Amino acid sequence: MNLETPKQAAERTIFTEKRIRAWISQGKIRHVRIDGSLFLPEGAIEELIERNTIEPCQDPQTHQNSKSVKTGRSTSLSSTTPRLEKDVSVQQVLRTVTKLRKSSKTS
Repeated sequence: MNLETPKQAAERTIFTEKRIRAWISQGKIRHVRIDGSLFLPEGAIEELIERNTIEPCQDPQTHQNSKSVKTGRSTSLSSTTPRLEKDVSVQQVLRTVTKLRKSSKTS
């Protein structure tokens, strides 16, 4: 098993030594402590990156719903489209946001 110090890992990657040490103290990355010294096992940073990678959305309906929440616009569903629980909660969130905005303007 190959081990590297946080400094060596920083030199090998785009991350700073400070960032790597923060991940260690937060328990976000695999590490080994030997006689008070910190080491990262081979592949630890790559595992962290893989765990935190977000894949793009492939479902157009889900993508449309996420866009409507971000832009604040509601999506219209045709009467033939069954209403999903997710769609109902998006509408409820939008109504609540609108009410909160109105109440904060009048205060």
